[in-house]
Amino acid sequence: MEKISEQFLLLALHPEKPRYVISGQKLNVGLFGSVLMDLYFEEKIDFRDKRVKLKSSKTREGSVEAFLMEKIRKSKRPPRIKNLISNNSVRGRKFRFHIFGDMQRKGILKIESKKFWIIPYKLVSLLDRKARENLIVTLKSNLENLASIPERNAGLLGLINACKMDKVLSVNKEERKEIRRKLKELSDKNVVSKSVEKAIKELEAAIASTVAITAASSASS
Repeated sequence: MEKISEQFLLLALHPEKPRYVISGQKLNVGLFGSVLMDLYFEEKIDFRDKRVKLKSSKTREGSVEAFLMEKIRKSKRPPRIKNLISNNSVRGRKFRFHIFGDMQRKGILKIESKKFWIIPYKLVSLLDRKARENLIVTLKSNLENLASIPERNAGLLGLINACKMDKVLSVNKEERKEIRRKLKELSDKNVVSKSVEKAIKELEAAIASTVAITAASSASS
């Protein structure tokens, strides 16, 4: 899997049960952040001064990428990263299943349609547990050797940090504490190119801010 959005969702799935290991709020916010990161690495968008600028309009029709690119194109001025994510996160579930559909075709997971009385819903179960385990091993190895971390993996780890998903990479409290320290170190150090580093930091800050605002809103209501 080359797409950061697919890797993010793979990590968000419980390895054994048809559920997620993070909240729906973090899942939706992180999903749109991961798609923006995919678009950045595909050189279809750029991040400048906390805003998103369109560089290309070519993408698959009906995809979440196309949806976001159209939002950017229709804006009178380049939209703020935070606004683009937070204003559209309510559509996260719909687009999540677009990506899950691609992953199902690759044999990574299965989607089951269910009903509770007359209310339809879907369950997603992981089939390729090894893919998830291997990704976790790779990311933990990257954190041990920051000097040679691939830029896409640095982007994914930035998402993990912003969405407070460090528990996905850990097996106990001690390891989680160490991973948090390494994620902070990754965020503080210049381990990737200047342009990628800036993009990751701007996106990470926007996601972290959106997560915090959404959590506060949920708590007050």
